[in-house]
Amino acid sequence: MPSHTHDTDLGVFAGTVKFYSKDKGYGFLSLEDGRECFFHFSGIAKGQLADDLKVDAQVSCRLWKQNGENVKGNGLKATEVRVTHL
Repeated sequence: MPSHTHDTDLGVFAGTVKFYSKDKGYGFLSLEDGRECFFHFSGIAKGQLADDLKVDAQVSCRLWKQNGENVKGNGLKATEVRVTHL
């Protein structure tokens, strides 16, 4: 679920884990179309083990374009992050 009600749902995308820090509670994905996006620990799908989010693991996610004044980076945020292949 988006953090702001005005965020735009861009749909479901596939990609790979570029970085994930369990200690910091966030990471980044490289999407199949070449874009990168941020994800927070709270955006990991229910039932998905955080320990499986290793670099280069293949994932699927719902992508959101964050809107508003305080958006950082490219404004892309993933939720429902789920490993599809280790």
